[in-house]
Amino acid sequence: MTRTAEICAHRGESWGHLENTLAAFQAAIDGGATCVELDVRVTADGVPVVVHDQTLARIWGVPRRVDELGWEQVAALRSAGERIPSLAEALDLFVDGRSDVLIDVTTAAIADLAFTVVREHPARAHTRWCGATEAMRAVRALDPDATVYLAAEGSATPSWSSRWPSCARPTSTAPATSWCPPTWRAATRSASSCRCGPSTTPARCSCSSRSAPTRSPPTGWACCVGSTSWPPRTTPPIP
Repeated sequence: MTRTAEICAHRGESWGHLENTLAAFQAAIDGGATCVELDVRVTADGVPVVVHDQTLARIWGVPRRVDELGWEQVAALRSAGERIPSLAEALDLFVDGRSDVLIDVTTAAIADLAFTVVREHPARAHTRWCGATEAMRAVRALDPDATVYLAAEGSATPSWSSRWPSCARPTSTAPATSWCPPTWRAATRSASSCRCGPSTTPARCSCSSRSAPTRSPPTGWACCVGSTSWPPRTTPPIP
C-alpha cells in the first residue's frame, strides 16, 4: 500500500517564528506545508483566539488565563513584535487553499465557538479539526462532513513504537471501537493482543494481533488491532 506523507507545521513555522502567530502561519504556508496546526482558546467575551496554553504567561508574560481577559486586552499584548491573532484572522491566510488549517480544540465549548467562526469563513473548505474526544464529537455533530482527527497515544520507546501499533484511551463518550480504523477491531483490557511498555510508563501501551502480552493494558485503555503496520501516534478519523 502506498502512503502519501503530509507535512503539518505545528503551531506554524514555530522554529523561526513565535508560535501560533500570523507570521509563523504565513511562513509555514510559504514553505509548502500541507497543513498548519493551530490551537484555539476563547476570551472572556467569547472571541476564539489562537493560543495554546490556558494562561498567557509562557509566551506573552501575563500570568492570567485567556478566558479571564477580553479580546481587546488579549489583542493588545505583544511579544517579539508579534501579537495574538483571532481565529478569524488566522483563517484569512488559508482562503487560497495553498495549505489546510488544522484547528486543535480542547473542549466541546471551545469547538462550538470555533466552528461558529469557521462556518461562515471562506477558508472552511480548507479546515481540519483535531483535539480532545468530546471536542471532536461536538465538531462532528455540527458538521457531519468535517475532517476530524483523534490523537492516539503510544509508547515513545523506539524498540516498542517501531514494532507495535498504538493504543487509545476510550472515554464514556468515545467507546473503544470509535478510535480504530474501520478494518480494525478494538481489543479490551483483557484481550491477549495488547502489550504495555516499560513499568516506568505503565499508561503507555502497544498492541499486536499476533503476540501474547507481557502485561495487560491499564484499566480504561483499548488497542486498535488488525495490522502491525499502522504507524504509532497516527490520528485516525472518527468514523
